[in-house]
Amino acid sequence: MKSNKAYLVLMALLLTCIGIKYGVSKTDPFQQSRIIACETLLWILIAQLLWYSIINFLLLLLAIFFFFHPLTHLIISFINYVTHHFHATPPNALQMPNIELQPHVPEAQV
Repeated sequence: MKSNKAYLVLMALLLTCIGIKYGVSKTDPFQQSRIIACETLLWILIAQLLWYSIINFLLLLLAIFFFFHPLTHLIISFINYVTHHFHATPPNALQMPNIELQPHVPEAQV
């Protein structure tokens, strides 16, 4: 719905440029400046619309690749496998006995 409105606005602006160019008398000193102003505004709007469309298209491609591509699922599962098996500390480190020799400190008598 919004794209139809944007298209309608751009077409109305283009038709306005054509109307100013051919519908105004030739004795008007500001005729040329109005034509240039409308056409400049039209090109600025078209450039902004194209830039917006290109960015959205690239983001859509990234979203499709990351969420729906089977290769991505394989890469993510491999990364999870590698990080699961190569932790800095083993998962049962709290259950392991302390086998280091501790210095014997005699208790003070009370």
